[in-house]
Amino acid sequence: MPLNLLKKKKKGKQISVKISTLDADLNFSVDSFSKANYVFDLVCHTIGLRETWYFGLAYTGKNGSLVWLKLDKRIIDQNVPRSSENGSVELKFFAKFYPEVLDVELIQEVTRHLFYLQLQQLVLSEKLTCTPEAAILLASYAVQAKFGDYDEEIHKPGFLANEVLLPQQVIDQYQSVTGQMWEAQITPWYAGHHGLTRDEAELEYLKIVQEFEMSGVEYFKIKDGNGLDLWLGIDAKSISMYPFSDKLHHTKSYQWSQLADMSYCGNKFVIKQTQKLASGATLNRRFPLGTSTSNLNLNVSVLEDLVFLVDDPEVNKVILDLCRGNHELFMQRRSVDSMEIQQMKEQAREEKARKQLERTRLEKEKNLRLMLQNEKKEIEEKLLQFQEEHRSTGEALRRSEETADLLGGEGQSG
Repeated sequence: MPLNLLKKKKKGKQISVKISTLDADLNFSVDSFSKANYVFDLVCHTIGLRETWYFGLAYTGKNGSLVWLKLDKRIIDQNVPRSSENGSVELKFFAKFYPEVLDVELIQEVTRHLFYLQLQQLVLSEKLTCTPEAAILLASYAVQAKFGDYDEEIHKPGFLANEVLLPQQVIDQYQSVTGQMWEAQITPWYAGHHGLTRDEAELEYLKIVQEFEMSGVEYFKIKDGNGLDLWLGIDAKSISMYPFSDKLHHTKSYQWSQLADMSYCGNKFVIKQTQKLASGATLNRRFPLGTSTSNLNLNVSVLEDLVFLVDDPEVNKVILDLCRGNHELFMQRRSVDSMEIQQMKEQAREEKARKQLERTRLEKEKNLRLMLQNEKKEIEEKLLQFQEEHRSTGEALRRSEETADLLGGEGQSG
């Protein structure tokens, strides 16, 4: 038998890995030689997540930004900070990519919940800005998701005193408004959401947030060829360039299907646009970024490359990674659903129908209880009324008898 067949797979010592999601902290003990995708799969299995393609593992870099791990690489080979005491590793499990339409494309309830928590954090930390009116409406859905239906007997004034529901910027904008006054603004909206489940309230939250201009956009500071500072924005549909003073209105934007390839060298990043037919129609790209295309002569016109610079060459790696991931998901959304996704959608429909039946049943039971309680109350009120009438009648009869006895006595004495 060849000696190499007798060799055992090299193992390292066990290390502790703490994974922080926005919903809970998870702790695992894994082999120090484990690849990141092993830990990633452990997390997904533990929380029951199947829409794994939106998420990633990251750690907080020196400048405070997230550094995403390459899932096909070993954790110890990716400069992940480790505890000086026991060598443990702390990672974050966050959404790395966003769908184009949150309320339509997200299938699982657990997926929507994780996106809700992440977007809520972005709103409250003011990384996503919104108007005071939108902030109040979002807060009302957050309260519905956490506390359930409003009940004035339970949710008395002050019940939101310890809740963080509004961005500090909104609070500072109206310094004369007290916490009680904000609660008074939120509560009527909250009461109006009666009947919404946690998932439904969170879904309404997502519908509002996805309309924000900056929602789902990852920004990077860049310079154009003339050294002018700009913002590069990457999202589910496109890559865009913004003036440095305005992250809301892009000056250039290119859908992923319009881009042929991209690469970087040092701090220089180059994007090649999809070539156009002589008639002007765009050739929709159906292959991953970084792969070669056919050499067929399609009578095409060459478009100018898009070139920009970054201060730190490491940023280009992040940009390319996000571009490739978003491009791949963009193309997948425009193709036939895989069997896995079809199965997930069917299961989601069945689960939704089951919950609706259960909700209808509970609503009927609730209405029946209320009807019986009202009938019981009505009978008790009638009984009290009858008893009162009986008592009054008895009292009147007693007085009549006393009067008759009195009159009878007077007649005999006469």
